[in-house]
Order: sequence, then C-alpha cells, then structure tokens
Amino acid sequence: MRADDFVKILSHNFHGRDDVRIETHSVAYSKMRNGKRRSNDQIFYPFPKIVSADIKPHDEIILIRAGIHGEEIAGPLTILDHINEIIDYIHGSGLKLILYPLGNPSGFENGLRYNIDGDVGQGGNNDFLRYELSDGRIVDELLEGDDFVRWYWSSDKRLLITLPAETQLMHKLLRQDPQKQISACIDLHQDYYMNEAKPAAYHYAFGDLERYNSIVSAIERIVPLLKHHVVASGYRSGLGGESDARGFIVRHDGTLTDLFCRFGTRHCITVETIGATLLDVAKEVNLIWIFGIADILKNERNV
Repeated sequence: MRADDFVKILSHNFHGRDDVRIETHSVAYSKMRNGKRRSNDQIFYPFPKIVSADIKPHDEIILIRAGIHGEEIAGPLTILDHINEIIDYIHGSGLKLILYPLGNPSGFENGLRYNIDGDVGQGGNNDFLRYELSDGRIVDELLEGDDFVRWYWSSDKRLLITLPAETQLMHKLLRQDPQKQISACIDLHQDYYMNEAKPAAYHYAFGDLERYNSIVSAIERIVPLLKHHVVASGYRSGLGGESDARGFIVRHDGTLTDLFCRFGTRHCITVETIGATLLDVAKEVNLIWIFGIADILKNERNV
C-alpha cells in the first residue's frame, strides 16, 4: 500500500469526527534512479499524526506509535482498520490520544525494514536516547551491572549522532508533545528477526509487570506466549535477553519506550508478535494492549 493511500484511507475512516485532528507532516529521502543516488533529487512521504482535539493541562494521554519497521505491517493496519474503536475507547476512558500510525512511511510502502535510502543511522531508526556510564562511555543500551550517570536524547547535538530522516522528525514532534501528561507509551511491532516458525507474542515493559496479568491472560487465549526464550536481536552484548514466564523482557535499549520510561511515564510497552502469527491475530493482540492500558489508567485515576 502506498503511504499516501494509507493516509487517505485513515482520514476517510474517521472523517467527520470533531474530537480528533490529523496532522500530516512530511519526511524527505534521496530518490534512487537507475540504481544511482542523486543527492539533489528527493522524494517526500507523508508522516501522519493524530491528536485528540482538546487536550487540557490536566488530561492524561496515551501515546501510540506503529510501523517504525516498514515490514511490520500489523501495527499500522491495526490503526487503519480500528481507528474509530481506538479513539472511542480511549476518549470513553476519560483519556486523550497522540497517535503516530506510520513511523516509517517509505519502509511501509516498499516492504523494507528501514527507509528507502537504507539509512539506519548509528543505532537503527528506533533510536531515541543514549546513556553516559560512570566510566564516561556513551552507550545506547544498559547491560547488567552498568552504572549510568545521565541520559540524553540521541539527537542531542553534543553527541554528534546521525539519525535516519523519519527518526529525526519523530524527535522533533515528540519534543513538542506534552511529555509530562503522557501516562502510557505503546509501540506496536512484529518480530521478523527471530527464526521462529510458530506464532507467539511477547512484550517489553518496565516496573511492576504483575499489573499487566489480565492483559497477558487475554493475549494467551488467542496466541501462545514466548516464554523463557532468548531474544538476541539488536543487543549490544550479542547475548540477548530471556523472556519470563509471561513473555516479558525488561530492556533499557534506547528505544522509544525506554525514552518515555526515563520521562517517568508509568506504562511503557513494546508489543511484539512473531512474524508467523496470523495478521488478524497480531492486530487483536495490539488492541488488547491498547484497550487494556486504557482500562488500567482509568482504574488508577478512580483509585
């Protein structure tokens, strides 16, 4: 699907609503012609953002991002197919929404993990923060035993880190969002890295994982959980991390949800379904997390 068509369909699907607005930003890439790159020839892709229309200073916000890896289509298609249900559920829970439904539009359109320039920057395109360790090293992931003294946005000019175009834009937009009001950050993924032939779901999260038991139980009713399994993709050590008995991995890896964890956001979840999982099942897993986090925030507020 072309990214332009995605935005048109998405806009049509919630046309007439006055409780949200859509912002369409754009991201530019170098265009390939006959296998050669022309530095002065660019192609622009839409970068949509959906925001609750009237966010007041006391409102709690759920931030959702989908599609940072272009071949992982379950997240964007969850948003495309269920946008009205998502808006209704979040607003009906007394919450507001900031939604980035297509984090890597050129990758999505062309079936690529990264963008059409093949630009992965210095840490991939899900690159949002760096840690300064007590020995002065700057790293993009904390390993067991690491002692960090401070953290930085990876776009901090002092670090001289190069970021892909879509990640640069996301940094810019996130800096404009009311970060202190964001109570949950949900990042929707699929896992095509792991050589697993069987459908499964797992999740990255922080803090008290017991509070997600009802969500995990609902997921396990439709797809197996990836339990006690080593996930090695992208780890600085190369060793990976092992999921627990409910499919959770705790990992401070400089990604979007790690950034929001450092902001103090209460719920930071990266949703993963193995690529062999049926698309409709993967979309249902995404909805279970979105609706489940909305329920938790509503209950926290009532308490």
